[in-house]
This record gives sequence, structure tokens and C-alpha cells, in this order.
Amino acid sequence: HSVTVSGVRAWDMALRLKYAGIDGGGATTHVEPEPAQALKRALSATPEGSTLYVIPTYTAMLEVRDLLARWAGRGAFWEAE
Repeated sequence: HSVTVSGVRAWDMALRLKYAGIDGGGATTHVEPEPAQALKRALSATPEGSTLYVIPTYTAMLEVRDLLARWAGRGAFWEAE
């Protein structure tokens, strides 16, 4: 398993995951400060047919949704299609 953390406090979260026992035992934590690169890394580490879980703050969720919409060639969720 793989965990990717990002954002201003990414290193703090990586340390918290280590002490929670998430890092190790087969799991690997990657720190990627740039959110777009973190999402790309997480997507590439997710096997086809598997689920990628993204657990963002509210502010980060807006950025993640924008990135995914742009990558998919779609408008924002509130825009009519």
C-alpha cells in the first residue's frame, strides 16, 4: 500500500502517520509538497480497478476537484454541460 501526503503540513502528516503505524509494515508514505504532483503520484500508484481514496481538507478538496475536472476535460461540477 502507498500513502501520499501533500500541502503545507505534509511533513507533519507523514510523521503522524509514522507514529500511528501507517508507515511501515508494507505501507510506504510519500511526501509531495505540490498537490497536483501528489495526485498524479497517487493515481499512478493505484492499480487499475482499485480505488484511490483522497482525504482533503475543504480548501484542498476544491483544488483536487478542479484538477480532476481539468484532467478529464470537463467543467466544474456546478457548470451545466
